[in-house]
Amino acid sequence: MNEKIKKSGFPVAFAGIAAAILFAAAVLFVDSESDWYRGLMLPGFMPGGLALLIIWGVMLAAAGCAFCLILLKGCGDRYLYLMAGGLALGLILWPPLFYAVHSVTWSAVIIIAVLVLTSYIAVDLKKKSCKTAFLLFAAFDAWIAFLTVTNLVVMLMN
Repeated sequence: MNEKIKKSGFPVAFAGIAAAILFAAAVLFVDSESDWYRGLMLPGFMPGGLALLIIWGVMLAAAGCAFCLILLKGCGDRYLYLMAGGLALGLILWPPLFYAVHSVTWSAVIIIAVLVLTSYIAVDLKKKSCKTAFLLFAAFDAWIAFLTVTNLVVMLMN
């Protein structure tokens, strides 16, 4: 990557803006007030409302920081594509499948795919000795694991 671009802070700004746009796009599909959603049996450990939004914001910020570190430290360009694919699946495909199509099963399939992808990235970052990027992305991966369990429990309960 060009040194001028690295020093300008552009990668950090770009990752932050991209994460915010993806998050805003995903929120458009969330309708937790619909009759369908209110009719679901939900696990007691599932965070809701403002807590969920705050956690998502922190986790996306962690993933965005990991993304920037990967760019700046040259940990490997392939991670950028893998992370973009995971975000697209998790933030672009999952919400409409769950909230609009009302498919708990297909949303579970998507979130499992996202978990496999994020876990692969986290493990591989650790092997590459990109320690800070690994720690930030491992936190995001743990959140995706929690969401996967939550989605599977919702699927089983309903």
